[in-house]
Amino acid sequence: IAYTLKNKGLKIITVNTNGLNNPIKRKRVLQKLKRDKGEIIFLHETHLNKEEHKKLEKLGGAQVFTSSFTSAKRGVSILVKECLNFKSEFSKIDKEGRHVLSNDMQVL
Repeated sequence: IAYTLKNKGLKIITVNTNGLNNPIKRKRVLQKLKRDKGEIIFLHETHLNKEEHKKLEKLGGAQVFTSSFTSAKRGVSILVKECLNFKSEFSKIDKEGRHVLSNDMQVL
C-alpha cells in the first residue's frame, strides 16, 4: 500500500513494504519509488537488518535514515532527496527497528 501526498510542490510517499528481503522485490520497489519521484519517502516494515538497509542507498540522490532490528523483522526508513537540501542536526533510532526520529529538521 502506498500513499502519496503532494502539497505545494513537495511529494511525500509512504509505503508499508511488508518486507524487502527478497532482492527482486526490493529492486521493483526501489524502481517504482524512483519513477514516482517522491521527495520524502517513508518505508515501513522493511524487515531489513542494518547491512541490508544500506542497499536502500542505491536509490541514489537521497539521504537515508534507517532503524533496524537484529532479525528480519520490523525496520523503517526515511529517504530524503538531496534536491531538498535537507539538514538534520540530530537523528535518533530505536534498537527495536520501529522508529527514526530527527530533531531540528530544516529544509533549506
